Amino acid sequence: MENARLSMSAGHDRQDCASSAAQSSASPSSKVVTLTHRAGSRENLNRKRRPLPKVRTGCLTCKFVSLLRRFHPPANAPPWHRNRRVKCDEGKPRCQRCIKYGAKCEGYHGSDKLNSTALGIRALLPKGRTELNRQTGAESRLSYLHFGVGFHDESDAQSFRNYLEKISKQLSGPFPNSLWERFIPQISEMEPFVRHAIMAIGALGKQMKAQHRSGSAGLSSTKDYQSALEQYHQSLRGMRKAIASGQQDLRKALLASLLIFCFESMLGNQVTAALHAARGLMLLHPWKAGNRLHKRTRATDILERELLETFHALDLQVLLFIDNRKNEAHRQTMARLNLMIKAMPPQVQNLEQARRFWQLIFSRNCHFNQCMQLVNLESIQEERSDSPWEGSAKFPKGVLLLSDAVEGRGLLNEEQLRYQDDIARWTSASTPLFTQIAAGTNECEKVCAAILQVQAILSRVMLAGSFITSEMAYDDYLPEFTTITTLCDSVFLYLGSDDQESSSRFHFDIGIVSALFLVGSRCRFDIVRRKALDILFSANIREGMWDSLVVGHITRWLRSIELENVKEGEIIPVEKRAILNAMNVDLFGRRALLTASQGPKDCGLERTTLITW
Repeated sequence: MENARLSMSAGHDRQDCASSAAQSSASPSSKVVTLTHRAGSRENLNRKRRPLPKVRTGCLTCKFVSLLRRFHPPANAPPWHRNRRVKCDEGKPRCQRCIKYGAKCEGYHGSDKLNSTALGIRALLPKGRTELNRQTGAESRLSYLHFGVGFHDESDAQSFRNYLEKISKQLSGPFPNSLWERFIPQISEMEPFVRHAIMAIGALGKQMKAQHRSGSAGLSSTKDYQSALEQYHQSLRGMRKAIASGQQDLRKALLASLLIFCFESMLGNQVTAALHAARGLMLLHPWKAGNRLHKRTRATDILERELLETFHALDLQVLLFIDNRKNEAHRQTMARLNLMIKAMPPQVQNLEQARRFWQLIFSRNCHFNQCMQLVNLESIQEERSDSPWEGSAKFPKGVLLLSDAVEGRGLLNEEQLRYQDDIARWTSASTPLFTQIAAGTNECEKVCAAILQVQAILSRVMLAGSFITSEMAYDDYLPEFTTITTLCDSVFLYLGSDDQESSSRFHFDIGIVSALFLVGSRCRFDIVRRKALDILFSANIREGMWDSLVVGHITRWLRSIELENVKEGEIIPVEKRAILNAMNVDLFGRRALLTASQGPKDCGLERTTLITW
């Protein structure tokens, strides 16, 4: 035991070890010489370490991994794992630990060491986050993490890199969100199921790009496609295991629902995507309540904020597509959102604040629109289960928003008018900021401002549309339809891909496609309507479950049946105006079954068609 301890001590000084080895080989009493040397080492072992100030200038990668170990240790981790920090050697320009583990070092905070020492612990993210700074500074550098562990072959590494360099930026869209570009790649170092999901999404992105180049009409059994499915299945197995082993770690379940939604939406399985989105939303409130009990840091606060913003966007996806929640759930959410909306200032200071309050208003308004549907959810579920296409998104009659107006609901109309006032307040609070942005040179800010304005007009028309009983009344909204089309025309090239060899861009957030659907289906002024159709077919984007190409085909069919036997320049008569009241969309199979009604509600003409693309 004594010799073992002495040997450990000697291992800390290689020069002394080499010297004693030379002495032992040259002297017949080598044993005595070695023991004399080790005795000296034992004295050194008992000597106290010289106290030095703690160094807090390590690279961002090492800091973040240390926080992950402390607050979110992996399942079955030993007790010492939580308190064991990652030691950074602070090598410049990259630390050796990142090089050793195959990661690209994220770099360091600013070189102002005096402020760093005075302030103590520094935040993991830049303290001052200016509007849309995703293209500069430390945050943009974090999107280029290339971890070298956990890859089975070079194809896996390429898929991971494809996510980091391309897809993560598409998911974020024009609005900054470090969840996709920063946190999820970093969490993947500690959570294998996240890493497998990243590789699955990256491989699927490569396959979709190759499919677009070849012009094939469906996903083929290529190596990338098979790799995407295999990685996805491994991720699902890892998700179940991770959630089962950490019963109260709802963060893992929330991340899992987001990753599944992305993969299934990209693949075209909209029902599966919507199902997991709804499950994730059900877990959101318990997670928020549980997080208040844990010790908080700036890093965990930022992660929570990004998760909440992402789930606000996910809630809008469900509200505007397939929502099976009962009215009680909608009303509870509306009450909570109303309290938050009251805090909106008379004038917003930046795009981040403008977007945050708009998401609250838009979500509340969409929950109100869902309350207006008055459908039997149980019968709807039974009718959806009879779909002949597996995994298709079936919308029976009465489910589509604005397909059946509400008559004689005075109190509800008063509520709708109050919500219209909130939109007007937000518009007034944001106008000075939008004017300033329009006069500037930042194209990304201009795109974000335009998207927010498009959604504000969309919500205003949708609120009123719940009480419109004649399709002729939509003619009064020609100025709104024109503004939507003009704004969308100014941003769609930025949002979509201008590379003719690339596949459509996939954005997580609701953007402009749903607004263009409203124009294409409700605007009967053909110049504006044709412009909306041109944008849909040219945009080359998919916003969650909203695909611009599919929406373009649907609205083009509606226009075609309305213009039958109508002379050019004539106003479409009320009996010719079509309402899309049912559809079954198979995005994976590239087909849709559509049903529309023309004429009076009880004795009108029903039109049905099958479209493919």
